[in-house]
Amino acid sequence: MKTLKKLCDSKYTYRFFGLILILGIIYVISFFAVGNLKNQYETLNSSSVYDRNGIIIHKTINEKGHYSEYLNMYPETVKSLVITKEDRFFKWHPGFNPISIVRASLHKIKGGSLSGASTITQQVTKILLGNEQDRSVSHKLSELFYAIALEIHLTKDEILTMYLNTAFLGNQAQGFNQASLLYFDTPIIELPKEDLVRLIATLSNPSNNNPWKKDNQYFTESIGTKLAVEISSSSPSLLPSNSFNDTTSFELSSLQFECLGSCTTTLDAELTKKLRKELQINIEQFSDLGVTHGAIVIIHAPTNELLAMVGSPNPQSSAEGNKINMAIAPRPIGSTIKPFIYAKGFERGLRPYTKVTDREYKYPVITGFPIYPKNYDGTYQGDITLHTALSNSLNVPTVKVLEYIGLNSFYEFLLESLLFEPINNIDSYAYGIALGGLEMDLLTLSHYFSIFPNEGQLLPLTIEKGSVYKTPQSNIISTLPVFEKQYTDLVTKILADRDSGVAQFGLKSNLNVPYHSYAVKTGTSRDFHDSWTIGYTPDFVVSVWLGNAENKPLIRLSGQSGAGSVWKRAMDIALNSKYCSDTSFDYSTLAEYETSNSISYGLLGDDFESTQTKLIDTALIRKPHDGDVFLFTHDATIQLVGNTTLEWTINGTSIGRSEEVAWQPIQAGTYTITAKSDNGDQETVIVSFVDSELP
Repeated sequence: MKTLKKLCDSKYTYRFFGLILILGIIYVISFFAVGNLKNQYETLNSSSVYDRNGIIIHKTINEKGHYSEYLNMYPETVKSLVITKEDRFFKWHPGFNPISIVRASLHKIKGGSLSGASTITQQVTKILLGNEQDRSVSHKLSELFYAIALEIHLTKDEILTMYLNTAFLGNQAQGFNQASLLYFDTPIIELPKEDLVRLIATLSNPSNNNPWKKDNQYFTESIGTKLAVEISSSSPSLLPSNSFNDTTSFELSSLQFECLGSCTTTLDAELTKKLRKELQINIEQFSDLGVTHGAIVIIHAPTNELLAMVGSPNPQSSAEGNKINMAIAPRPIGSTIKPFIYAKGFERGLRPYTKVTDREYKYPVITGFPIYPKNYDGTYQGDITLHTALSNSLNVPTVKVLEYIGLNSFYEFLLESLLFEPINNIDSYAYGIALGGLEMDLLTLSHYFSIFPNEGQLLPLTIEKGSVYKTPQSNIISTLPVFEKQYTDLVTKILADRDSGVAQFGLKSNLNVPYHSYAVKTGTSRDFHDSWTIGYTPDFVVSVWLGNAENKPLIRLSGQSGAGSVWKRAMDIALNSKYCSDTSFDYSTLAEYETSNSISYGLLGDDFESTQTKLIDTALIRKPHDGDVFLFTHDATIQLVGNTTLEWTINGTSIGRSEEVAWQPIQAGTYTITAKSDNGDQETVIVSFVDSELP
């Protein structure tokens, strides 16, 4: 016991425990120092956005202004060659090489720079501490401490991996894997040894010795000799791309899409590339007609995942408008609104077999002169079915359906059922909605069209897996039951009937594709500013817009002839993709009804007779309209048109009995026109003639 007590009281014991304490403190300090370095290491790894197939479509820049692509494990060939070139004693030294430090110090004393002594471990600390540009003695000592700390707490393989991931290799490429992708478009694990040597040669002087330089062959060969790797005399045939992102990133950036760290989107980069190429080809073909820009959107209908969005034919071009994502730019949508108007009409009791009188009507407008809706070709079809009206995209019948629904009711549908956010006050559109005046962006419109293949349900749009994206003009965050399936089925049945649309679109059309189950709708805005085509199958929605970012009119390019051309190619690409399940539309909710010369569709239990005549116009006088004002001239003539043979009187004076009469007023003034039918029905309108045009 005395011997043990004596030993414990000796000065050597105190020194021993003191040493242990000091070493413990150093260990703890070094532990926290390494933690700091590891945190900094993680921040230098660029966040990456992947497409649904694992292709990187967007990479963020790190705080050093570089891009990186970390690997957890590098091939042994890469490790051994880098060690041979940079630090032959890496596997044995404690983080620093005493011989190299002495040699570098002597060089400094002789007037040289303090360089050439860093081990791989010290280079890691230099990069992570941000000391690349300042090679002072204090920084060297700091790096030495951190290097020893790394060697204490990490394995050699972990340290080497950190170096391989953070070494700067020129042109904003940080790390060997990122540099391999940039210079050779190949992951480092697949890179041939000869090209690997070219990357290693870059370490000494990234600006002058990188693989894109044509004057670094001698230096590269010297490194190859040092590493015992034979290098060919020819330089790699690569052109600088200076791009770390797929072109698909342009559309993502314009959506202000952000994710925490790396994330996976629903987009298909390869599909997007194919669509962008088709868009470029067609825009070139239509350039003489004023087309300079276009957009394409494809949504996977069953899930409402965004598969592809092209908002510019060439986002890398500096040409005017090419850096605008036109897929999210609101434009007048033309007749593409009609399926929603008809679906609402069917919900209110109309049917495809319901007849409507297609003729000239007058609609007063509070803010200006009355409108007289006209069809695209300027003609009127008389009494036709709504099936014929929608399949041929006739304007006047659509206005009559909207009138039947009621403007306020349709406003409510847009704002409350679809959560639509118009760019102008909704009241300002009035019946102009049916004539294509409503503005909407292609992405929002495509999202709304997914209602039809999804049988009346509006699912939230998804761009990142597991999260919801709100389109520019809507706020859909949960599934909304917009229509019952039977009403969307009625619309789809009409839009899928290409035979019924022959009168307007012809036998040969861009709207005809070799597929059994698809529906399609075109749109052309006023004065041909915008060309639209949107179609869908049970598997996806494909939509196209053509025009120009400057909103200049096109040269008589309709939805069918313009956007329809791109749509046909985009549809062909989608139909031949893995997203096509060859699913057929389900029309089990519909019933067939015989009309005078064809079979039409409605719902089981319809009161066919009364429903068929709900929109037939029974007015006796078709023209002129009550309140019309005309310019009086000595030869002014107007046509009095009735719906049958009528007895016509002007201010009480009979002027004849006929279905149509030409009449000339004798002077300016107000005239009361009365028409009486054979069964005693009577109708009156009042018109005016003025001596000068209204302002």
